[in-house]
Amino acid sequence: MSEPQATDLTAGAVATEAPAADQSTEQIETSPRVERFRAAYEALIEPLVNATIKIAEAEAENERRLAQVSAVESLLAETTATLAMTKAERDRIVSAIERLLAERDRMGQELQSVYASYSWRMTAPLRRLVKAAQHCRIAASARATRSSEHLRLAFVRMSKFASGLRDSAIEALSRPRGSVAERDGGLLGFLARFAGWWRLSWSRPRTMWGVTPILTLPLLAKCDRLLGLRSESLVFTTYHTTSAFDINLRTLSAAVYGRYPRWVERFHRTVLQLGLIRYDVFHTFCDRGLLPASLGLRIEPDELRAIRGHGRRLYAYTYGADVRTRAATLALGRYNLCVECPEPGRFCTCDDAQGARNIETIQQHATAVVSMGDMLAYAPDARNLHYWPIDTAKFDNTSIDWPAGRPLRIGHAPNHAHFKGTRYLVSAIERLQAQGYAIELVSATGIANSDVIALFKSCDIVADQFIAGFHGYTALEAMALGKPVLCYLRNPDMVIDPANCPILNCSPDALEDVLRGCFDGEFDLIELGRRSRSYVEHYYSLEAVAIRLGQLYLETAAFPDRVNRMIDRRISELKARLPQLVTGAPPVPWHLAEEPDHILWHPAKAVAR
Repeated sequence: MSEPQATDLTAGAVATEAPAADQSTEQIETSPRVERFRAAYEALIEPLVNATIKIAEAEAENERRLAQVSAVESLLAETTATLAMTKAERDRIVSAIERLLAERDRMGQELQSVYASYSWRMTAPLRRLVKAAQHCRIAASARATRSSEHLRLAFVRMSKFASGLRDSAIEALSRPRGSVAERDGGLLGFLARFAGWWRLSWSRPRTMWGVTPILTLPLLAKCDRLLGLRSESLVFTTYHTTSAFDINLRTLSAAVYGRYPRWVERFHRTVLQLGLIRYDVFHTFCDRGLLPASLGLRIEPDELRAIRGHGRRLYAYTYGADVRTRAATLALGRYNLCVECPEPGRFCTCDDAQGARNIETIQQHATAVVSMGDMLAYAPDARNLHYWPIDTAKFDNTSIDWPAGRPLRIGHAPNHAHFKGTRYLVSAIERLQAQGYAIELVSATGIANSDVIALFKSCDIVADQFIAGFHGYTALEAMALGKPVLCYLRNPDMVIDPANCPILNCSPDALEDVLRGCFDGEFDLIELGRRSRSYVEHYYSLEAVAIRLGQLYLETAAFPDRVNRMIDRRISELKARLPQLVTGAPPVPWHLAEEPDHILWHPAKAVAR
């Protein structure tokens, strides 16, 4: 009975273990699935975490950017407010400046009216005399304490001067009243002698430039001031070119001529007498002086005698019409001013005998006659000195700006077209235009000098003159702007430096060929403009002309040694300030200038346009 029971128990155990084995198999089958789900979950959760981190970083960056934008907007608002305040302040300042300028103009007009008044004219010399007396007293005291020898010399000179003055007064009283030169024993004669003696002994000489209203007069006065002299320009009338002279008696002169014609001679003689008191050196042209010319273009002999009789220096200059005579001009060559003159006898001296007498009379009394260029033909014994100064600081070096597609602009500003050879220039340009060359002539006449300079700035080349055989002042102004210049120069003696002169030399016959060469690039116009500016700075600046005037004074004026030492020292200082010259051969060789059929141009070729 016991064995069957054991068998049942064993079967039960087996039955019991069978479900457990099935459950283990199921667990084994479920575990890989779980792993797959876990792996899928992990693969999904990692990008989500990374995306969440990036979103958080982006939100933080966005907040930072928004904060920056807010700061910029705040700064912009502050800047806008500041700009508004600045604009208001600027408007206020501009308004104040305009009020100041208006007040300045009003005060200037009032001052001009006062200066032009009779009372001012009368009191100004008295004020200057009081100031001079104070200066003299201080200078005399200083010199007396510095050197007893100087004081002794002063007394010696004063006694000699007083003795000479007494003798002159006795001689003057013993003869009848006559010319200015003969009336030097009165009060004005005494003042003239004393003032001249004082300036040459203790002060500085005074010079006067006049009276033909040439544009260069105020500049020449500046040149003298660079030498340490006191200098002024004086005129009785003005041209349209400028009225900027130191002493302009146009208004007073017009009033005398218009209202009191019987006082004209007395008026001019009074000016001469005051000039003899005020000035030690007189610079004038050969056509007129302080006294009106009674016979054509000349300096009155009475004035010449008065200037030299009072021990003053006189320098007579030529400017062209004041000495030009017909026979001498016609003998110059094929192209000359008399051939083109529309009305002989009107513009120049013309009469050869009269011109010769005028030059001869001036040479008898003048310290020196000064001339240059073609004018030396009428005054062969004159000193050759180029005396046309240019204030180069007032001229912008605009150089050449000729863009592709624009015509080549030729500037020309003649006062008298028939004397400048304008018709030859117009004909040459018209022929080139007919051949298809894009060349434009920009011309004006009868305008102020400032307008002439503005016209030249807008041009590429400036045409000066083509029959006189010499360049004019216009050429120097154009060269100061850095512009190449066309001009007819008769020979190398017409220029101050023939070896380096950058002017495009062309007679009327060669004018067309030279213009064609400029257009085709046979001349380096930019380099010629650069050389032109340098040429003017080196030879015609205020400093350069002052050096030549100073050398003229040292050689001819017979100033005291003290004055000569001052002038010599100033010359050395001015020479040190002169800029170096940009050298180069003339663009058209001298021997080819009048041979248009054989000209072969090969100077520093530029690239053809």
